[in-house]
Amino acid sequence: MLGLPDAVHACLFDLDGVLTDTASVHKKAWKTMFDSYLRERSDRTGEPFRGGEVDGVGQSHGLRSGERGGAVEALLIDGHDGTKVPLGQLADITQTFGPASIRREAGTRRIAIEASVTGRDLGGAATDVRERLASQLKLPSGYFFDLAGRAESQARSSRALMVATAVALFGVFVLLNIALGSTVEASLILVTVPIAFVGGILALLMSGETWNVSSLVGLIGLFGIAVQNSLVLVTQARGLERDGHAIGAAVREASIGRVRPKLMTAGTATLGLLPLLVLRLHGTEIERPLATVMIGGLVTSTLFTLFVLPVFYLQVHQWLRRRAERRDPGEAVAEVTP
Repeated sequence: MLGLPDAVHACLFDLDGVLTDTASVHKKAWKTMFDSYLRERSDRTGEPFRGGEVDGVGQSHGLRSGERGGAVEALLIDGHDGTKVPLGQLADITQTFGPASIRREAGTRRIAIEASVTGRDLGGAATDVRERLASQLKLPSGYFFDLAGRAESQARSSRALMVATAVALFGVFVLLNIALGSTVEASLILVTVPIAFVGGILALLMSGETWNVSSLVGLIGLFGIAVQNSLVLVTQARGLERDGHAIGAAVREASIGRVRPKLMTAGTATLGLLPLLVLRLHGTEIERPLATVMIGGLVTSTLFTLFVLPVFYLQVHQWLRRRAERRDPGEAVAEVTP
């Protein structure tokens, strides 16, 4: 029957991008034991000590194959009177396989099996590993498995950023509602956020980048720019309407008049992030998902603000006016009659 490390390796050996290292589970104990013997033999013979290289089955290249059993038995142990006693006289030495060390966590024994991910995103690889082990690994009663390390850290950071994003959006909605005095218009401005989100996701898919903590940070920065552009359009349209312009003319003039500032805002941010996409320097791969999300989201949110948001704003404004007329026709007529 396969040991637990070998069973995990058998489950994951053909999983794309995941490489396990089962040899390291057995290495450390053998290396410590044979290094001790080689050091003691060096003291007796005067030969220079070189640490033995240990392979996955516990064989030291510093020893000949027939010398392994006797080497451990020949280890000298200090007696109470200072004499040296061979270990073989004190214990029965047998060669077998077992865990290199017994580790505990929260009072429970733990076996750590390391793996690396190449050529794909860490989150997706961790999900595939978890699903593969849950479906194919048969554990004895009382055993369970969990993923830790970088996968656990990234999942924890992603959850924290998602909570921070939700809190930030709620705070932005509250501030917009206070500034505009209208829940409907505040909600209309926040419609730009999912459009920017879609643009960022599409940019990640087209570029082949991964969804990670860096891309989440870029998404949070993108939300601020998208909300700012929509807020500028709405506030200018309301100002023109207060100056006596009809709602249609006010929205049209606000949309045309703010084209240059919106394009400059998006263009400046894009040019600033472009070196992260173009230059293949050391360290740029960490921030590349951030730049990809922001550039893709800026494109979709800017197009939405220029062409779609004015129509939405006009339709919502007309719907609010019709609803006000149905509630109080006399007041509505008094408002629109000179």
